[in-house]
Amino acid sequence: MKKAAVIALLLVLVLIGMGSFVLSKSLPKEHENSALKSSIKSVQNEPIENRALPLLNPVITNKDELLKYDDHAEKEILAVLPKLISEAYPYDEYKVWKLEELKPLSETDSYFGIGINQGGKEMAENSWIATLKFPKLGSSESLSQGQLFIVKTKKGWIPWYTYH
Repeated sequence: MKKAAVIALLLVLVLIGMGSFVLSKSLPKEHENSALKSSIKSVQNEPIENRALPLLNPVITNKDELLKYDDHAEKEILAVLPKLISEAYPYDEYKVWKLEELKPLSETDSYFGIGINQGGKEMAENSWIATLKFPKLGSSESLSQGQLFIVKTKKGWIPWYTYH
């Protein structure tokens, strides 16, 4: 019985970890959020180390949908940041957060290479990165800190990848 439960849990984790990428590519928009919310709800009571974040696999935007950011980008992002964070970090432990830094991703940034590897050069060049602290996750830097990659599209600002 234990073996079956472990296998079922691993299957759920794989589906959640990969699910947001697959869903973003294959389901109509009206189904995407409900399917993702359903999979998130199913593991909400699992220990945090057993849950994957929805954007650990990047959601790549069609290059035709990308918009270059302008001088108003920081103000625009700050206005929608709570919504973006709740999409990327949907679990209770992430509901309390602190923005440590918000900046455009540049070639001199250590996360630029990660942006290129995960989304391609055009995504990286048009992205901003929000460095977040999640106090409920304790004092461990690697566990309590997150990097959220954000890009502007024709539909507005979207989160497309989480590094942590």
